[in-house]
Amino acid sequence: MARGPARFAELQVILRERCQGVSWEIANTELWLCNALILSGEIATAARRARSALREAYERGDRYTAMHSLPCTVGDIAADRPPTAAASSPS
Repeated sequence: MARGPARFAELQVILRERCQGVSWEIANTELWLCNALILSGEIATAARRARSALREAYERGDRYTAMHSLPCTVGDIAADRPPTAAASSPS
């Protein structure tokens, strides 16, 4: 499990540098990377990455990534901030 986040990060670099038309794949890689970070206990890192990905998704109108923003809420829930988690969640 410890290698999971690093492998997803490597995959993102490959997708961004060598591929075209792979926004869905990049979004999925980011979501799975955040999931791997959560499962590795790196909740704060996952929440930061997820918030950044969510912000970028909204900017480019990517509803798929915006809809799958659960990692954003996990950090707030772990820090005992449920109202913030609810505000982070898409409606």
